[in-house]
Amino acid sequence: MTMSDRSITVTDPRTGHEVRTVPSSRGDEVDDAIAAAAASWPSWAAQSPAERAAALRAVADELRASIDEVVEAELMETGQPRDQIVGAVEAAIANWVHFAEVVEAGYGSEALPGGGLIHRRSLGVAAVIVPWNFPTLIAFRFIPGMLAVGNTVVWKPSEKTPLSAIAAMPAIRRALPDGVVQLLIGAGDVGARIVEDPRVAITAFTGSTATGRAVAAASAQRLRPVLLELGGKDPVIVDRDVDPLWAARLIADGCFTNTGQICTSMERIYVHREIAEPLLAELTRIAAESWRFADEGGPLG
Repeated sequence: MTMSDRSITVTDPRTGHEVRTVPSSRGDEVDDAIAAAAASWPSWAAQSPAERAAALRAVADELRASIDEVVEAELMETGQPRDQIVGAVEAAIANWVHFAEVVEAGYGSEALPGGGLIHRRSLGVAAVIVPWNFPTLIAFRFIPGMLAVGNTVVWKPSEKTPLSAIAAMPAIRRALPDGVVQLLIGAGDVGARIVEDPRVAITAFTGSTATGRAVAAASAQRLRPVLLELGGKDPVIVDRDVDPLWAARLIADGCFTNTGQICTSMERIYVHREIAEPLLAELTRIAAESWRFADEGGPLG
């Protein structure tokens, strides 16, 4: 991935070859997109839960009809094995149906047994900023849920993986009213402009801890809710009564899937000394025999 002031060139990580150059959103385009989402919010929020659920189901239908285009785009920008991408995109589409079912099951006010009332309502424009490792799946964990409760969305994918978002947007536009979901392309400066805009009511961010701190700080200054999924160090503890061969298989999956580029990737392993040697031998065997480069030239996993 290379960038200029006004464009982003996406490269295939399997080969390093340039795939496509796309324009980066200008400052005025960011402002206009947020304005459009804000303008569409009252009418979208005024729809009944059944109407919004029907719209989410329509998005799922449109995305299924376009799944080949989304999969091909994500394949070129992430280099992951095709079957992995197909599974992730199918799960991403299923989220639209899931949130349709959630909002159909009941959304609104709820009386508490001890008195009082929970009143659920939309907030306004939601910013959804997602990373490059599972660009469609992570985006569609947040976007349909935000829409289901009546928010509108401004969506910024990673500058490394904008192609799958671009491929998915025509399906979303066909199913939803104008302005309800806005796509913006760019790097950190575009994300910062979105997060700092006073018309944004809530931000969902998945990415690095450093950027998450900046998003949290900008949101806190405006007393704005924020959803953060950041990096960490995920430990595994294997006690003496655990089957070391079984544990090694699970650890291999947790460490090597998507070449470890997952927020829950296992990064520290604590093994009881009595089973350390057989576990290490089995893990070494699995790494040597079972995990290899994909047939398409993609990364491990």
